[in-house]
Amino acid sequence: VAKVCSFSARAVLTGDAFLSLDEIGIPIEVSKGLTVWETVTRHNFEDMKNEYNQVHGYFRALMYIRSGVKTDLTQCEVYNVEIGDEVARPIKDGDLVFCNRPPSVHKHSLIGLKVRILDIPTFSINPLICPPMGADFDGDCLAVFVPQSMESRAEVDLAMAENQMLTSHGGVCTFGLTQDSLLAAHKLTSSQVLVKKETMEQGCLWSDSWMPKPAIIKSPKGAFFTGSQFYQLPLPKGFDYSEPGVLISGSEILESRGQVGWLGNSNGLLRSIVERYGCHVALNYLSSCQIMLTLWLSQVGFSTGLRDVYETCNSKTRGGMKNEIRKTFDEFEYRSNSKIQSLNCLSSIQEESINGHIRKHGMQSPSFEELRIQYMQELMSRIQDVILKYVPEDNSMMKMVAAGSKGSV
Repeated sequence: VAKVCSFSARAVLTGDAFLSLDEIGIPIEVSKGLTVWETVTRHNFEDMKNEYNQVHGYFRALMYIRSGVKTDLTQCEVYNVEIGDEVARPIKDGDLVFCNRPPSVHKHSLIGLKVRILDIPTFSINPLICPPMGADFDGDCLAVFVPQSMESRAEVDLAMAENQMLTSHGGVCTFGLTQDSLLAAHKLTSSQVLVKKETMEQGCLWSDSWMPKPAIIKSPKGAFFTGSQFYQLPLPKGFDYSEPGVLISGSEILESRGQVGWLGNSNGLLRSIVERYGCHVALNYLSSCQIMLTLWLSQVGFSTGLRDVYETCNSKTRGGMKNEIRKTFDEFEYRSNSKIQSLNCLSSIQEESINGHIRKHGMQSPSFEELRIQYMQELMSRIQDVILKYVPEDNSMMKMVAAGSKGSV
């Protein structure tokens, strides 16, 4: 961990779900060498005086300018703060910095974040902010730049995550639920999941919401809430949303039939919150969701094994699945042959059938090319439906595929 140029730092990147989307965790050792110039006024005189007394002799690179003369504070035994001094103080919680993961390939690769000084060895950010920067946690390095002039501070304020919720080129949401958080949201809203009262209390704490009435008031193990009741806690007050299979009224999830598109970041739930309540509310919603979903998934657990690699472990069931897939291939081969004959394409194309596939030779017309792509897409969709019909409900990999968090059939 070292500075690569003046007023900047570079370190390995790690994730922290308990950070807000507009925050970055800075190690204490790095913060000692990052300074920002601040003018002492009558409004911040006491704060600057107390801050100097706390950090003198502990932080390096402290300097001040008085009457145009720059002096190193580390060489001064006594320094009395005066109004009008310009002091190079170390960065502290709440300061704004530019962050990017090189290389920056588009506008949203450079994001402004608020500093939080932590006792950690690396930079840390919320995992939900990784997509626009193209970052992950497999050893990527993050660069941090501390603005010095008033102009650059104004620029970093414009580049804050809150002001980049929507992309400039497509108008879709820049951030959204991904990976584990999307999987947890899908499991909570699409299955018969019950949540304990203790977990609901933690959710209320992180979402600043009142606890709803339990779905099961009395049982040998106490009261229980549904997964939808847990997920609706961070929703804005009085929020209404509806689409096929999903209905939210008064911030209460009344229906969610296993759909995953509304949990994504394109034109679903998050986009609706941005349009109605603004980017600040949407950012708080995502931050609360990430913490709550991470806590819940950590409590219930989720893992995969070799058993999840196979569609089914039963040999008879596997044989039935292969037969149905083979019949689907034959059906689509017959349909495609019939369509080709109706288009009179067989006169210039030689046809050869191998293992249920159709291989073409010679000149191909645009109409035949479009037809082949259409039938191939339909065939793959049908095969996926057949596989999903035979896969056990407890298959962890298929749960990730169904949630859209990872992988595909």
